[in-house]
Amino acid sequence: MDVHKLYFPTLHEEYYFLFVVDIKGRTFYFLDSFYDENSSYHMNIKKKIISSFICTWYEARLQPMDFSAFPTVYPKVPQQDNDIDCGIFTMKLMGWCPRNPTPIVFSPKNVPDARIRYAVDLMFSHYNTLDDEKKRVKEFRL
Repeated sequence: MDVHKLYFPTLHEEYYFLFVVDIKGRTFYFLDSFYDENSSYHMNIKKKIISSFICTWYEARLQPMDFSAFPTVYPKVPQQDNDIDCGIFTMKLMGWCPRNPTPIVFSPKNVPDARIRYAVDLMFSHYNTLDDEKKRVKEFRL
C-alpha cells in the first residue's frame, strides 16, 4: 500500500487541531479552526510536532527523506467561533486533501448536527459490539 498523506489529529493544551504530512507533495500542513500560524499556540508547538514526526519516521526505519525541505503551510479552513468546538472541526477537517480544490463547507451552525451524527455513527457502528444497548436505543421513544 502506498500512503501519500498522513493525518494526525493532535491534542495539545486541551485543544485539537490537525497535522498532515503530505509525502507526495513534500509539505507539512497544520489545519486549525481557531489559532493561526502566528499565534503563540503554534509558535510553541510547530517545531515539536515536526521534530517528533521526523524522529518517529526514522525510528521506524522508513525510506529516508529530506524533511528539512518540506515547507510548513497553514491552509485556510472553516473557523470556529468559540474555544470548545475544536474536536468537531478537527474531525470534519479529516476529509481535507491538499490537491483537492473543493473547500470544506462547515461552520459553527453545523456543530450541533455533527455532534449528533458522530454519536449515532459511533453507537451503530459494526465495531460496537454492545448489541443490547443498540437495541434499547432503537426502541427508545420520546
